[in-house]
Amino acid sequence: MTRAELETALASYGAGLEAELSLLRQLQALAEREQEASLSDDLELVTRISDDRARLMTGLLIVENGIKLLRPLLSDYRSEAELLPGFPDVAALHRVANRLVNTILTADQETLRVLHEAAAARRDALQAIEHGGQTLTAYRRVIAPPVANASLFDSRG
Repeated sequence: MTRAELETALASYGAGLEAELSLLRQLQALAEREQEASLSDDLELVTRISDDRARLMTGLLIVENGIKLLRPLLSDYRSEAELLPGFPDVAALHRVANRLVNTILTADQETLRVLHEAAAARRDALQAIEHGGQTLTAYRRVIAPPVANASLFDSRG
């Protein structure tokens, strides 16, 4: 591989990383909003944010598909690429992207934890309501028996 080809590959990879970083920053902002919405139990907002995130992820995958072939190429020629003027900047972009992904994943794990807890609380509340309804139904049978049984009490008393 010539130096010029390697410079072009490095520049293309750097441009792709910058595009990915733009999308990752938007994803990070949405992940934070989604986390806040889950903490405030705003499931409608969580759903809307999830839809927005899905659209951004589609864009991220498109960019990634455009640069994924450059990654192994640059890795194979790393010793030569390290000597190029743009390499430190591209390496820094790569590290920033990695940190952003980790930050987003951490926020997502917290959001999932909160949503699982909320779902468990809803299940518990639903079971309590169902149990209370069953208890009231049984109590109603004791207090207000069916009309056929009520006539026995009316005739004797």
